Amino acid sequence: MLFGRHDGAFAGEPLRIPSLRKFFADAGASDPERLSEMGLFPLIDALTVRRDRAFIQYTNERFADGTVVRFPAPELHERRYDLDQAHPGIVRSMAAEIGALTMARYRPSVYRTDMPTEAAAEAALAGLMQSQVLKRFESSWYSALQTVKKMRHANLLLLHTLREQGGVPAAEVVRAAVGDMDDDFSLDGLVEEALAESEGWVPAERFRDDFATDLRKDADRLGEMTTLLEGLKGQTDPKIEALRALMAETQSQKVAIFTTFQDTAVYLKGLIENDPTLLGGRPWTVVIGSETDANARTRELERFCPESVNGQPGFAPPDGEVDVLLSTDVLSEGQNLQQAQAVLSFDMPWNPQRVVQRNGRVIRLRSPHDTAYLYTLLPTQGDLNQLLQLEAALQAKILAANVSVGMETPVLAGVDPESQIYADLDDYVSRLADGDSSLLDDQDVSGSAFAGEMFRAHLHRAAAEGDVNRLLALPWGIGAAFTAPSAALPEAAVFFACRTRRDERYWRVVSGSGDILHREVLPMLRLIDPQDRPGCPLPDDLDLDRLFALAAADICAEHNALLDPEARAAALPASQRWAQSILRSPDAAPVDDEERYSAVDQALSAGRNNLVRRDLSDLRRQYADGAMNLVDCAQRIVEVVEHYGLRPVDPPELTQPITEDDLGVVCYQIVLPAG
Repeated sequence: MLFGRHDGAFAGEPLRIPSLRKFFADAGASDPERLSEMGLFPLIDALTVRRDRAFIQYTNERFADGTVVRFPAPELHERRYDLDQAHPGIVRSMAAEIGALTMARYRPSVYRTDMPTEAAAEAALAGLMQSQVLKRFESSWYSALQTVKKMRHANLLLLHTLREQGGVPAAEVVRAAVGDMDDDFSLDGLVEEALAESEGWVPAERFRDDFATDLRKDADRLGEMTTLLEGLKGQTDPKIEALRALMAETQSQKVAIFTTFQDTAVYLKGLIENDPTLLGGRPWTVVIGSETDANARTRELERFCPESVNGQPGFAPPDGEVDVLLSTDVLSEGQNLQQAQAVLSFDMPWNPQRVVQRNGRVIRLRSPHDTAYLYTLLPTQGDLNQLLQLEAALQAKILAANVSVGMETPVLAGVDPESQIYADLDDYVSRLADGDSSLLDDQDVSGSAFAGEMFRAHLHRAAAEGDVNRLLALPWGIGAAFTAPSAALPEAAVFFACRTRRDERYWRVVSGSGDILHREVLPMLRLIDPQDRPGCPLPDDLDLDRLFALAAADICAEHNALLDPEARAAALPASQRWAQSILRSPDAAPVDDEERYSAVDQALSAGRNNLVRRDLSDLRRQYADGAMNLVDCAQRIVEVVEHYGLRPVDPPELTQPITEDDLGVVCYQIVLPAG
């Protein structure tokens, strides 16, 4: 709304987003964990500018005070710890138990007798929760223990309500009840009463018998995991000893230690309090997300990096300066900690973006250090392989669930997503372990919704070098081919860049067998970027005319669907459609005020925000209850629209329907499978 003011602000060229609300809903906005970068890319790319170290290079520049404009040189180091040697079989046992969970608690729809299929959102959530348990185990045995205990409590609670009260409560009720339980919890009458009166209650007869069976199986497995993890209490923790060794060896006096999970931070805090030598005797402080407010976080940051955080040279924090900051990732973004020279990731950063976020706290301009030391604690390779294999299997499950509801681009036939995910994870961790500092400059081509900035940088460079004029001189319909870098592409794919007679742009990627592979811009850009790979001859066995006809038919269907005024009207919120029907009633508007009422009608022709819809819905209820007549109701609608300052919305410029004959191919590019 900052840019658009109403739901249809970007309905025209070049974005063609008829409804922002639907756009965000389709991209998964209701569940931030499942947001689709593919869906978000067109709008995000249009409204953002990326300027980081990959795009900006400094040569001999200085700040006004004479300080050289430069970043410290990053050095990545890893330290391995061997959990399995200290506690034989623990990694294999935990991985097996996590992988064997049915996750019935998170997938109730699959057991329902009144539902034909499992809800995809539940399947994705189940995979995410299993992945979280795995990552917590890699982080610390203590963090994993807290989670599996709560999960076991939740399973036992559901079993109790299913058998004793004849139903299953809503998920949020279970979460609230479990949050109040301790290790010796009991299901007393107060909890039972809250569950029985909760909304979203589902009777037991709507579930198959195996729902209770799987809940019990999971409770038993979680109990076995609890026993395994509790057996580590008071025992040697090789990961802690690896931390101790790194803190003794590092050349940096000031070190920021990051962990993803609050429970791990609590665990480390307790250990340091009991054994200050763990940090080499350095003074320290801790920031744990939910335990500190913004002001408290700032005070602790000023103790760690007084001058860079406070901004005043020579600033002395009232509570004394410290040399170690222990924090969750609440501080891994947006903080200037360049007085420190080292970042230590206590748990594995599972994606490159987390590496950039954490380490970027010290790799900053005005750092007094020539080198920034970036440490990561990693399991030994055998333990790590077991964790990566399970994580790949879980991510493949999540991917399959998201694909089924359009949250991800469908997996190409012949590609094993689990194997590909494992290969990507293994490659990333290998680069991390090898100290590959280019991780800090990666544009995260597999995951960044801002990749358009990278391609524009290429375009600007090509323009500066005179290549754009050469390209503009090429004839329309020209094409090229190159071979993809891996076996991720099982058959040839053809990218078509098309223009209509009105110069509207449409892109498509079609497989050699005739499937529409991509309509979204971001995956097409990724697919057709040859990078340093050379061109190759065009294949003779590819029927380009047939494939273009398929692409053209799909483009025409999309274009012409946007021209349907009835479909656009139906997409409006119900409260606004009702308000327009009132305003358009012959007896609603005074004769001398028809122009004003018409402007209000036009202001409601695009979706508005929740406040407007709430007030209109309230008027609709009052009118239905007979609390006002037609004329008064219309006047109140006008007052609501004018109160919020809503202005008439010009309808998007309608083009004419198009056929294949109205499309021209600017260029095409063939991407061939490797091998």
